[in-house]
Amino acid sequence: MATSLVIIDDTDPLLVYSADFIASTQNISNDATNGLLYNASQHFTKKSNGNLTFKFSGTSLSLFGTNTQVLIPGTNNTYDPQWECYLDGESVQTSMGTTDPGNNFELCSANSLGDGPHTLMVNVIQNTNMFSVDYILYSPSKADKGDTLNNMWVGADDPGFSYGGNWTTGFDRTQLTDVVGSSVSYTFNGTQLSWFGSYPHDFGRQATTCSYTIDDQAPISINLQGFPPTNNDSFSNQMLFTTTPLSAGIHTVNVTYNHEPTTDARQSPLSITYVTVSKAVVGSPNSPSSSGAVSSPRPTTDSSNPSTSAHNRHIGVIVGGVVGGLLSLLALLILILYGRRQRWGKQFRLSKYWTTFFERSPGSKSSLEPVPIVVMTTKTVTTDYDIWEQRSLVPKAAQVSLDFTASYPPSVSTSVDGHRG
Repeated sequence: MATSLVIIDDTDPLLVYSADFIASTQNISNDATNGLLYNASQHFTKKSNGNLTFKFSGTSLSLFGTNTQVLIPGTNNTYDPQWECYLDGESVQTSMGTTDPGNNFELCSANSLGDGPHTLMVNVIQNTNMFSVDYILYSPSKADKGDTLNNMWVGADDPGFSYGGNWTTGFDRTQLTDVVGSSVSYTFNGTQLSWFGSYPHDFGRQATTCSYTIDDQAPISINLQGFPPTNNDSFSNQMLFTTTPLSAGIHTVNVTYNHEPTTDARQSPLSITYVTVSKAVVGSPNSPSSSGAVSSPRPTTDSSNPSTSAHNRHIGVIVGGVVGGLLSLLALLILILYGRRQRWGKQFRLSKYWTTFFERSPGSKSSLEPVPIVVMTTKTVTTDYDIWEQRSLVPKAAQVSLDFTASYPPSVSTSVDGHRG
């Protein structure tokens, strides 16, 4: 599953139900170990041949509801209810065959889809118990970038989360800590955030507190639930807190584990499995990615180790000095080469005109051999223009007077008056 997904609630008009589906706010499961209904609503049917369709554009999809399956008496592996899921007409994986009750149960899923439009169809083929639909998660298409969405689901291993202190990865990629001062922050673009975590049975069961801030406002304290020591159940999809409605735009939430020092008993951990964000914007910081790629949790760091930080700073200074020195040498080399090229270019242009000016004439040893011409003038040749100006003043008679003893070519600084400079 991708780390950032769009949530479609069962009440969304994009979900089209057959007439025998009924909308309800009743929680049909008495088992709270897997959380409550999303947005306290669901659609269910008790009739066979019920169906629903959902059209979307993206790369993956999962359908969730409440698991009410029971093994039909007298059978070895037949459960009620039964259903089929099809994506673009092809059958996809379902989760029939388990009687573990509870909400947030994945009914079917499809991954690694081509980025584009798709259609999900669900058929209920045998049903005496309720078949319940709660919500859909899907990875949005690249074409949806910049669109405002109703809700967004972001997993704890999304790279947008920044963890500080000591954290442990638990079931379903949940991140947990019971070390005082450990914290996690997340920046999002939306109007409200809800935080969901878990209480594993192998962590502390004593109630404690944590606190969170929004955009550097005053901290808000929240309770982390405690359980009787004899209760060995693990609890998942538990809502820890929901922020008040926020203005549309980018916000940052920071959560810190407090730990109550009044007891030696192990206390409930601070955890995060996922957050939901209302009216999130695709393509904004830490919003649903179009790739659908799953990222690994960020490595946890121990901010209390000053020697590690100092060592890193020293390495940074050394690396910076070396890189700066190399860049300076490179700049100096470029300047030297540029200067030489400029001088060479000027000499090349002057030499070209001198060669044209002092060029072959009748009687030279070779028609291609350049020879100097004795020119009587007092003007010093300093530019290309001067060369051509002097040539226009040379009489034709002088142009055939050859001095084979003169060296060729004369230097640029030589006065063209028949004598060496």
